[in-house]
Amino acid sequence: MRSVLVMACVVAVCGVTTAADEKKPEAVREVELKDAKLPAKEGGKWSEPTKITSEDELKKAVGEDAAKAVKADFKKEKLLLFRWAGSGQDKLSHTTEAKEGKSTVSFTLAPGRTKDLRQHAHLFAVPADAEVKYGK
Repeated sequence: MRSVLVMACVVAVCGVTTAADEKKPEAVREVELKDAKLPAKEGGKWSEPTKITSEDELKKAVGEDAAKAVKADFKKEKLLLFRWAGSGQDKLSHTTEAKEGKSTVSFTLAPGRTKDLRQHAHLFAVPADAEVKYGK
């Protein structure tokens, strides 16, 4: 009798978890730019990324070879290419929030404390319909 009750509870919890998972916003993921040969970008701001919404735009932004390695479904997601020069310890992070079925992705930069000037490039895939914000 106890085992039947335990199984019923497990099934109920799994059902609730599955329903909750379906309402979560799609994940934001960082795409590795391993073979990309990106030229230095003069005056690039981290808060002004290049928005990429097609294969052609991706090839122009990162080059033919690197574009082949990027897996993106442009019907469901868009890519954001962040490029800037700053401290080698600069850290770009993001948070995702969902309200009323709409997701908002917020990117923030934690500036490094070292004075070594480095070029930074980060490519993120975000849901196509997500609102994107930039802050410090």
